[in-house]
Amino acid sequence: MAGCKIDKDGINRCTDNWLESFFNSPSKNNSNSSECKIDQYGINRCSSESYNDTQNSFVQSSEALLTKGYNKALAGNYGEAYRILEPLASQGYAEAQFNLGMMFQNGGSGLQKNNASSAYWFNLAANQGDQSSQFELAGIYYRGLGVKKDLKIAKYWAKLASQGSNPIIASRSREFLKNQMSWWEKQKLGASSIFGIFSGN
Repeated sequence: MAGCKIDKDGINRCTDNWLESFFNSPSKNNSNSSECKIDQYGINRCSSESYNDTQNSFVQSSEALLTKGYNKALAGNYGEAYRILEPLASQGYAEAQFNLGMMFQNGGSGLQKNNASSAYWFNLAANQGDQSSQFELAGIYYRGLGVKKDLKIAKYWAKLASQGSNPIIASRSREFLKNQMSWWEKQKLGASSIFGIFSGN
């Protein structure tokens, strides 16, 4: 549309001179524009119904790609899985980031093992609250795989993972934390707790 420009945020902005001509234009009544209007700030606003339909369609297609990429990885075709998942991971999908972290951690057909890349993707997902990635990152920093070994950072991620909703990961994270306690920290727990630590309970 003349007089309008897409700004850096992807918003269709129009100058005040073009607002009146837009609203008086016959095209405002067609099916493509009836759900959208230029507001007083020159922003092209669409109805929530139109936005939700577009958003739902985008989410569904993204979930389908996540599933496809995951299935490729399960089948051992890491190269193809990477080509599917990497764009989603780069857009911020934590599930895709976690899967890339696992793929780089293990290596497979079409994708070489790379500890630094594994740590990179786990870190992105962990910072979004992905519990599995937080647990994996704790182990990565504890062992120094692709990152500088740092027990303090390992404990940080394990503590976050221990507070997550998956009870199995939370339990493993708490066990990790107990096993990394100093002698003095273990003394404060008391004899019965110490026995539990060493017996794995």
